[in-house]
Amino acid sequence: MLFHNELKAAVYTKLTSASTFNTNIGGRVVYGFKKEDETYPNCVFNFAEANFTFDSGDSYEDTLILINLFDNNHSSGPIGILESNLVDLLDGYTFTFTNYTQISLVRQKIKHIKDINFVFNTNIEYRIEVQYK
Repeated sequence: MLFHNELKAAVYTKLTSASTFNTNIGGRVVYGFKKEDETYPNCVFNFAEANFTFDSGDSYEDTLILINLFDNNHSSGPIGILESNLVDLLDGYTFTFTNYTQISLVRQKIKHIKDINFVFNTNIEYRIEVQYK
């Protein structure tokens, strides 16, 4: 779980750093779950599917980073711009950790959802693999 604490801090720092993504999302990035009264657009990230092995010479861990973008603009254009900003920010990026070395960060999939209230939700998944130093 120590790795996830480091990963949470690293992802949050990257998503809230000075960038086009952070400007366009208005700095509204949270870890965990979306609040019902949240201002749009916003970004929520979390983790899933942690696989690890520290009992071999490899000593690796891989995790899915789940990033959700939400916008209630009745056009899909603005959330598409946020998606593009996010992909530009993370594709090819290398995180720095205290006790781990990043092996890979790969975008797995992008899924688009529109609910009955016309809130657009774009789910982007990245798989990060790290090795214990």
